[in-house]
Amino acid sequence: MSKRETKRYIRRLEAEFEGAGVKGRGLTRDISKKGLFIRTQKALAPGTQLIVRLHLSDGKISVVKGIVRRAIKIPIYASEIKNGMGIEIIEMDDLFAGLLEELETEENLNTTVHQRVEKETVSGGDVTVEEFMFITCPSCGVKNKVPASKLSQGPRCGRCRASLMVN
Repeated sequence: MSKRETKRYIRRLEAEFEGAGVKGRGLTRDISKKGLFIRTQKALAPGTQLIVRLHLSDGKISVVKGIVRRAIKIPIYASEIKNGMGIEIIEMDDLFAGLLEELETEENLNTTVHQRVEKETVSGGDVTVEEFMFITCPSCGVKNKVPASKLSQGPRCGRCRASLMVN
């Protein structure tokens, strides 16, 4: 169970930011109604107000204003922790609000198990059909692609190793 007030959505978007006379670029790691995290080597100091321009997948640019609440600056070779900054959103435009609605709708659709058929061409031009199930881990929320033929073997989550089968 999460202690967070708002749901986080993982979405990689190109971000340009400007604050305290510094300009930088990065990628969003996660987004919520109250904030976002930008992975960047130019993290600004906590308390800095900034403007963030998010390049959306449809080519539009969303502009949000925020305050840096935490910054992570560690030499790349020293740790596996991702450098960047956590930003509290203080003002968002309609495009960002629409993105959040889209992410919430997507999340609601993905809470059930989805089935997808993938086709692969093999030598000789024959087509084989392989069925996969996409199962969202009840423990950590990661989507796992599981071959339908392996469902009886009790698949486990690739991230947290919890059972994907609900009793």
